[in-house]
Amino acid sequence: MKTRITVAAMTAAALVAIPTAAMAAPGGQGGPHGKGGAATQQRSGDCTRTEVSVGALTESQLATLKSMAEEEKLAHDVYVALDEKFGGVVFERIAASEAKHLNALRRVMARYDVADPTAGMADGEFASDSVKQLYDELLAKATTLEEAMAVGADIERMDIADLKDAIADATQRDLKRVYNNLLRGSQRHLVAFTR
Repeated sequence: MKTRITVAAMTAAALVAIPTAAMAAPGGQGGPHGKGGAATQQRSGDCTRTEVSVGALTESQLATLKSMAEEEKLAHDVYVALDEKFGGVVFERIAASEAKHLNALRRVMARYDVADPTAGMADGEFASDSVKQLYDELLAKATTLEEAMAVGADIERMDIADLKDAIADATQRDLKRVYNNLLRGSQRHLVAFTR
């Protein structure tokens, strides 16, 4: 009986030490500048697993990650504005979902030590002039509820196309997983806007 307890205690200690050791690897979150080999812990029920990203991001992948963050913020901000103008559950729920999408991208940016272009930006504010211009154009198109739903569908179609390109370019498992999750969410949003 005592042997079983000791073995169980040693096993539990090893399970706790492995993720901790991975997080404490030289360079902390992914080595120098956090751009490769980052380790993160995720909880799934009672199990903790360590997910290690593989390799550094290329310049193209860095640009895409930043662009996707701005695009998720664009979608969120447009849907918040459309909810204020037209009300309805669709805009409110999808805006909340877009906030979760942006937070997922922010976690990836933090993992790779990538500056977040959306940090500190209020609704309707963007680091990129072209995204701000698109935001204004999309809101100008939405003069009726029907047009607002069409704007939502257009945003999701754009998001789907850009996410497919991002997935094709990504080589890191963690990045592909996040992009694939966002893609599934955008596909569901498109259905909601086109019913």
